[in-house]
This record gives sequence, structure tokens and C-alpha cells, in this order.
Amino acid sequence: NTREEIAPEDLRLRIRLSQAASAGGEEKEFAARLLALDPEIDLALLQIESDQGFSRIAFGKEGDLLIGEKVIALGAPFGRSLMLSSGILSALGQEVAIEERDGSTRLMQGLIQTDAAVNEGFSGGPLLNAYGELIGLT
Repeated sequence: NTREEIAPEDLRLRIRLSQAASAGGEEKEFAARLLALDPEIDLALLQIESDQGFSRIAFGKEGDLLIGEKVIALGAPFGRSLMLSSGILSALGQEVAIEERDGSTRLMQGLIQTDAAVNEGFSGGPLLNAYGELIGLT
């Protein structure tokens, strides 16, 4: 089967999560289910299948975003430990035209622009406001 022929429910996914460094850096694996996938923007939404409780991240409100406010980008490039970069929110409601493989163009709208360094491996990681609330994805 090619990637396109595999049904999401047929995928057997495992997620490895690291505990906080203060807890000895222990890693645990969990089964996961694919909820959504967009290979064009390199983003997947997974649901962990476990009876263990996980904390939820608070979501920031779109109307509360201000140009010039501090933002934090998180990622784990190349499987390394969590990395952080900070910057400011420099624009809201940006649009970017992306050329598709078939030559067509897709317009991405409502994007957040920041000067926080977003390195390879930050893809899909959280963009947080100064209160630690999720305001976007890198």
C-alpha cells in the first residue's frame, strides 16, 4: 500500500512522551489514533488512547491578541529535548499563497506573524502567549 491507500483507522500509531526532567526524564509510550492529517502543511491531529489523565492547554482568545505582545514558540527538533524561542506578535490576519504540487494555488488566511525563531522541527508545535495559552501552531 502507498500512503494514500492506507485508511486512518488501519494505522497503528505510538506516541512517546517524556516526563519532566525533574522526574528523571522517563519516557512513556501510548497508543494513538489519527483524527486528521494535512500532509501539505505537515500537520496531524492525534488522540492518545489511554486511561491516564493529561492536562489540557488553555486556549487564548483571538480578540485578545495584540500586535507587539510577547509570544513563545516550542518545538523538539530532531527528537531533541524541548526547545523554546520567544519573540513578538508582529501581525494578525496574514495571507500566504502556497503553490500546490499540481500547479494550483491555495490561499492560507488568518495567519499570525511573529519574529520568534521557528526552527526545523518546530512544525506543529504550540505558539503561546505570555500567559501560556495556545494562540496558534508553528
